[in-house]
Amino acid sequence: MIVKWPDGPAFDPYQIDAVTGWHCADEGGSWDVQAIFDALRKTLVHSHWCGRPSSQTSAKEWHTIVFAPKKNLFIAIGQHIPEYSLLRVWADSPETAEAEFRKLRAKYFRERQRDDHSDKAEFYVLTIRMGEPLVRMVSVTPKLRTANELQLHYGEDFLEWHLHFLRN
Repeated sequence: MIVKWPDGPAFDPYQIDAVTGWHCADEGGSWDVQAIFDALRKTLVHSHWCGRPSSQTSAKEWHTIVFAPKKNLFIAIGQHIPEYSLLRVWADSPETAEAEFRKLRAKYFRERQRDDHSDKAEFYVLTIRMGEPLVRMVSVTPKLRTANELQLHYGEDFLEWHLHFLRN
């Protein structure tokens, strides 16, 4: 069987699962996308970059990047939320997909350190841009910690609802 990347105007790395004969290994999390791009840029098949970095020192926010470093091997990265990317390795055998994925994970995956003492709180805003869903993280400081703060920000009835929600 000859296995190849789908051709045509509907080229979309997320549609590759419709092509038979491919195997995928993937993981979402904090990947060093810019370092992967720099290392694999000569094998780039497709890239879709959204907007400009918010400062000169911040990295680009990639929507999608696809590389073909070897025959019958594709690496697709989707980054729809800042600091969270989904890296997928597609290959013509499950062993190849897993082996290549493990190499990339060992080199480019950043284990996220949780800081439970941080005053930083986050929420996500869902929007539609150019017909596609987009998620934007918004950071808020400090976290709301007291009943008075919750009522101030969310109204008189919120505290009762919040306590009921936590119990159930």
